Amino acid sequence: MSYWALELRKPSDFRSLEGLADVRSNGRVLNLGAITRDLAQANPVGRVPAFFASSTLNQSIIVKHNIRDNERHLFARAQPVATKLILPIDPENLALGGVTFMLGERQASRILRDKLGLSRATGDARAQRDLKILDILDSLATLDPFIVRERFAVDGVDLPEAFSAFHLHGDNALYEYMKSQLLPLVRLAMAGVPASKANDRALERLLDEIFVDSQNGKAEFLREALRIEPDKWPAALYVWKAALFYEYRAKSFEPRWRRFIESLQSAKLYGFSTLAPAEVVLRLRVDLMDRALRTKGHLDRLLESFNQAFRQDLIGQGTPESFREYLMTLNDKLYNFGVAYGVLEQIVGYWEYWFIARGTTAIPAEFFMDICRDLLNVVGPSQLGRQGPVQNFARA
Repeated sequence: MSYWALELRKPSDFRSLEGLADVRSNGRVLNLGAITRDLAQANPVGRVPAFFASSTLNQSIIVKHNIRDNERHLFARAQPVATKLILPIDPENLALGGVTFMLGERQASRILRDKLGLSRATGDARAQRDLKILDILDSLATLDPFIVRERFAVDGVDLPEAFSAFHLHGDNALYEYMKSQLLPLVRLAMAGVPASKANDRALERLLDEIFVDSQNGKAEFLREALRIEPDKWPAALYVWKAALFYEYRAKSFEPRWRRFIESLQSAKLYGFSTLAPAEVVLRLRVDLMDRALRTKGHLDRLLESFNQAFRQDLIGQGTPESFREYLMTLNDKLYNFGVAYGVLEQIVGYWEYWFIARGTTAIPAEFFMDICRDLLNVVGPSQLGRQGPVQNFARA
């Protein structure tokens, strides 16, 4: 990054480790230590499900981190985003600090070996599984639990159901949104049930049970109404909830998206030079705008296809055939939901960090050029629309 970054940087912009104490998971942060402790409190006599075999990693905080200019020398090649691991000295008191490093930096392998005993040279199956999990998390554009679980399943890594269920209940607004979207369908499916048994309170309790355990059999009538085979129902219900999850995230994201577009369009550029000629810098603005709009358009089309199948065909028409077929193929599309949203979150988050949060409207041309190139590297034009797992979105 150019020297212009120095005049834009402010010490107060850095998020303190202590500030992550109340975060569980928000797409950019996965606080395994907090989640593990909450699960232990919820199940004091049972075995707490473990994300990693390493107890140290199970107390870690994992962050999708926008690399700062003074961190670029840590990497062999330029990249705008890295997966940061924070190993707290005292998980109960994050103010004491901890060991922090990023996957992909030159010293990462040595730190993994010395601090965690993880080496690719060892034959220890548990160590190899932990390294595989770290590789998967590093390749993802987002740490949202739904997409994490989906990618783990693709790679044959079982993630305890408790992690996804916990996150869903930890976000009350998300939980209520998803319940509200399923309520009309439950009413439709229970059309023949006596009113005394189908009141709103009973429906809400039923939805609670569906969200807690997708295989509990409580929603058998719902499966039958959709005419989905029993062995396919758990997966169908999972991808359904995941699509609702991304729909909610996308709607919540809209105000930030509009601020980003307005800021990018209206930014006043100055200081053009031989290192940052006007024709190059202005072209980069156009390219970034185009790439961001195409990514947003891809997400919007995915969400519209879900809306068509769910709300118009199933709820509106009362016929399950097209929605059932959609659910059966949604698993292939689900990863692209996460990729498109994750990419947009990274682009907008990076821009917010450097410009919107600071109220910056006039930007040096060379610095603007560096930022645009960073963001264009977040996603390549051929990466969206693929089926199944796509490697290294954070490093494309």
